[in-house]
Amino acid sequence: MRRQRVKSSILKICCAALLLSVLLLMFAACEKQEEMNSGESVILQPSQQPSESEQSSESESDSESDQETSEEESSSEDEPKEIYLSAKLSAVGDNLIHDTLYNQALRRTGGEYYNFLPVYDNVAELIKTADIAVVNQETPMSKSNPPSNYPMFNCPTDMAEQLVQLGFDVATIANNHMLDQGAAGLAETVELLRSVEGLSVAGAYLDSSEWENIAVVEANGIKFAFLSYTQSTNGIPLPKGKEGMIIFTSNEAAIKQQIELAKQQADVVVVSAHWGVEYTHTPGKEQKELAAKLAEFGADIVIGHHPHVIQPYEWIDGTLVIYSLGNFVSAQNKPETMIGAMFNIDVELEKVSGRVKISEPEIIPMITHYDAGNYNVRLYTLEQYSEELAAKHGIVLSHKKQFSVEFIRATLKEVYGYDF
Repeated sequence: MRRQRVKSSILKICCAALLLSVLLLMFAACEKQEEMNSGESVILQPSQQPSESEQSSESESDSESDQETSEEESSSEDEPKEIYLSAKLSAVGDNLIHDTLYNQALRRTGGEYYNFLPVYDNVAELIKTADIAVVNQETPMSKSNPPSNYPMFNCPTDMAEQLVQLGFDVATIANNHMLDQGAAGLAETVELLRSVEGLSVAGAYLDSSEWENIAVVEANGIKFAFLSYTQSTNGIPLPKGKEGMIIFTSNEAAIKQQIELAKQQADVVVVSAHWGVEYTHTPGKEQKELAAKLAEFGADIVIGHHPHVIQPYEWIDGTLVIYSLGNFVSAQNKPETMIGAMFNIDVELEKVSGRVKISEPEIIPMITHYDAGNYNVRLYTLEQYSEELAAKHGIVLSHKKQFSVEFIRATLKEVYGYDF
């Protein structure tokens, strides 16, 4: 009986111990669940557990992602840094050599040769400071013919070397006077200018096989291509078989082809257009239409000549179009033809991307001055000019016309829209 009681007591103690153990386990499990809940952990149910193939796929995906990130970082490190280049292009108008100019050039040397340089003394430094300077050489230079005046010009050949001495790098020769000495005189002009070291020529060819020979000049790592076209040659035709010496503005297919070729060879394409109506400050419809086409074809800068007076400039889809720079120098007798302009154009190139940025141009007004009787022709900038000089201009004394600094400034404001 006593043994039964003992067994009963032991059994109760064991049950109590077992019950206590179960309670302790449950308590511990609850605490663990609370800890997991507080950490916002998610326990996947067996049906949610990824399979071995999914685990392998995720591992490969992570590896590929890491590899892509590594490649992107490597590519970013290997990508060449952009290089920024810049150059200044300066352009002036018609270098129109009348007899007054070449006669005084000969007198300076006692008849030994033609020295034109003193005409440009006051502006020569401005030309030299440009990285590239371009001029429209309006009059041909035929060595076989003597110098001659309007209407059939021929400029002494000494001018060719002196253009380079002044600081010019490019001479454009497509203009209405280019055939004044015939096709033979034009060929002599082309050959002469090409022979001058440091001078590039644009606008005339010995034949059409040379159309692909684009004049390219490099400055500060930027390559500039120069093209030149004229709307007429004053009714003088090219002889049969010589049609390829000139590209007229009406030949749009050839112009488009040349511009596209130039863009392959250079960073910046500069087109000289001899167009418009003489002695008017307003660009005509044909000028506007051709300007839009030149921009569409890919020209970066268009430089206009022929009116002998200044005309405004504008931007067409990123292309700078200068409708007329007026005369650079001449001995004409209209007051407005005494006012020309130099345009200084800063060009920036992103070498890696190839993007070109053209600045708003700086305009430097140029004044042609001569004394009574058209003697002593010389150039001044507007800054150098004075009312005293204007009162002594041959325009006033010999041609009996009004000319003053006030007139010059009023003309500039009318054309460009702001005060100088």
